[in-house]
Amino acid sequence: MYVKDWITGQDTQEESLLISLHAENIMKEAGMEMRKWISNDTTLMSQWSAKGFDTYPVDTSVSLGSNKTKVLGLAWQTLDDCLTLDTKELLEFISTNKNTKRFLLQTIGKIFDPLGLISPFTIRMKCLIQELWKNKITWDEDLPPKIVERWVNWSKELPSEFQENDSTQNSKNYS
Repeated sequence: MYVKDWITGQDTQEESLLISLHAENIMKEAGMEMRKWISNDTTLMSQWSAKGFDTYPVDTSVSLGSNKTKVLGLAWQTLDDCLTLDTKELLEFISTNKNTKRFLLQTIGKIFDPLGLISPFTIRMKCLIQELWKNKITWDEDLPPKIVERWVNWSKELPSEFQENDSTQNSKNYS
């Protein structure tokens, strides 16, 4: 059995420590060691270190930069407790400016959003692709002007980085 990442969050620091100890024991009984523990709370990180957990320092060259680490393929800013989706490569790909059904599908295929955080944004392109199928547009045929206009507008709205955090919640959650 292989587990890449285990992610959880609790309402209190105490709950986080208890669930992590419980998870550590379960995995040890299964003969598996959990490594690279990381949290958005430095006190919890200290408690894990004191208990012998293999904590993951955020400020090392292995991480994505100051206070960032990768979780489920997304960058997690631990101090802000914020997930980010980098779209710079996607923007570079889009800049090649090919207006075909093949290119639109390739573009959508490059978006990795395992949690569906930007679904409201990507669903518009999926609907556009559905329209291309309905209109029987071939793979390498130039797109109709109305479709090109919608595609260009969508591309312009694409920021270089998407961020997702819970700004509506006042109390801190421990991850």
